[in-house]
Amino acid sequence: MDNRKLEDLQRSLDIRKWHDSEDNGIDMCRHYEFCKFCKYESDFPCARAYNRMELDKEKPAKKTEAVKKVPAKKPAAKK
Repeated sequence: MDNRKLEDLQRSLDIRKWHDSEDNGIDMCRHYEFCKFCKYESDFPCARAYNRMELDKEKPAKKTEAVKKVPAKKPAAKK
């Protein structure tokens, strides 16, 4: 993702974080779902964490598509 898109996403997340912090009376940093993906980069940390979260959400979907269930074989009938 280019820096311009990261900058726009970071700005959007910063505004959300600011309003949520004002509403809750606490600093909301490290309180969002994407924060567990934060690596504390110096440039656009929230945007990068958010993108990692989105990529992580896509992984299980890809795994389920790749795994094809094969029906279990029925035991042979005894004669």
